Amino acid sequence: PAPGHGAPARDPAACREMGLAEAGEPSSILSLAAAVSYGVASMAMVFVNKAVLMQYVHSMTLLTLQVLLNIMA
Repeated sequence: PAPGHGAPARDPAACREMGLAEAGEPSSILSLAAAVSYGVASMAMVFVNKAVLMQYVHSMTLLTLQVLLNIMA
């Protein structure tokens, strides 16, 4: 379709500003940021879980229930 009719044309500069490659795929910087944030969140969950389990009297029971729920999910 002609510009202004139907889907908008992909402007390479606008795509770079949004963190997208020209084909609409995430840029390498955006992908790296997503991977780093996933790793940080994962490590934080492990440390919080460990701190909670160290304070809980029945820690092995809670840990066993967590593992079983993860297996079933």
